[in-house]
Amino acid sequence: MDLERVVNEYNKTIMPLPDNAFELTEIYRIDKENRIDIYIPLWTKEEGRSDLTLSLKCFLENNKPKIEIDDLRVL
Repeated sequence: MDLERVVNEYNKTIMPLPDNAFELTEIYRIDKENRIDIYIPLWTKEEGRSDLTLSLKCFLENNKPKIEIDDLRVL
């Protein structure tokens, strides 16, 4: 996945998250893979809350916490 390409194609200015963004965040525990998936809605200057969602994977690797960007989706 090329984040820069996706953001450029979206052609909007991504803004810092407002306080209520985390109330709208979806979190899923994936027990069989010992991971947590997080889906965070994003905001743009032009739209306010946009239809972009940042997907993250959180897990342990060698007993150290890791966070990976999994996807940036237009829903």
